[in-house]
Amino acid sequence: MSRRPSRRLARIDPNQAGIVEALRRAGARVWPIQWPFDLLVVFRGAVHVLEVKTVDGELDAGQKEMARQMAEAGYWPAVVRSVEDAFWAVGAEIG
Repeated sequence: MSRRPSRRLARIDPNQAGIVEALRRAGARVWPIQWPFDLLVVFRGAVHVLEVKTVDGELDAGQKEMARQMAEAGYWPAVVRSVEDAFWAVGAEIG
């Protein structure tokens, strides 16, 4: 029986809480997910997958592989490092 690759479950980037809060104030529904990416966001009828990283953070090997497979299906998850990045990724206006 195969298992899903483990992820550093205890590690949440320090900017994630602020990004989640700002998206929710903008009217988005936001669910933290464990793997392979950080957030599932629904905003104005569209579903978005976001990976929160710090300024110098990189996707790990499992995330890169999942992103590649998603891209083959026509979707690319967004890597966000700030509230502004997250708003851009989901099409929200900063204000």
